[in-house]
Amino acid sequence: METTKPSSSTSNLIWLVLIGALLAIPVGLWFVNDPNKKLTKGWVNPKFEKRSEYKARMAERARPKDEMLVIGVVENGKAKAWSLESLLRPENHVYNDQLFGSNGLSITFCDIADCVKVFSREDGKPTRLGQGGPHSSRPGKMLVVADGKQYWQDTGEPLYSGAPAFPLKEVPHERTTWGEWKAKHPDSALYHEPNGPPSGK
Repeated sequence: METTKPSSSTSNLIWLVLIGALLAIPVGLWFVNDPNKKLTKGWVNPKFEKRSEYKARMAERARPKDEMLVIGVVENGKAKAWSLESLLRPENHVYNDQLFGSNGLSITFCDIADCVKVFSREDGKPTRLGQGGPHSSRPGKMLVVADGKQYWQDTGEPLYSGAPAFPLKEVPHERTTWGEWKAKHPDSALYHEPNGPPSGK
């Protein structure tokens, strides 16, 4: 009994179908994941749409609002404000600004006691404070660290007796809104970092 061999044209057709199927897979993936939508005009990939929405919301959150609370300081005829939102996170309760004033400033905020203090050094050293956190001896109050010693943020008193006097002086500041501060100081600089992602993210 004779067996019929497939013709060469049939074999070629089978190979063409297989090759076409293999080529169709990466092309299909490109259509689905094309970030620039060059091949899929009118179709929006939900993944990239959500990413662009997130970026837009973050940009909107970073834009200073007139009603935003700020801590303002004027020194040597120059004004600068720091948004309270930038200091809200526990790890951000102390911000050292080395670019403002003759010797830099340390802006501090205790959210539990709602206490704002701004400090500067007088001994020629760069103004820099560390964050000391809370202590059971005064619940709700915050410690800062200067020269390796801990001091109470609201009073400047040392945590432990026998420590040197607090080496920084308090700098006068104004707690107001960005709109009001900007109206009085149109050339004021501003430090503002959004406090985390928008709600729901």
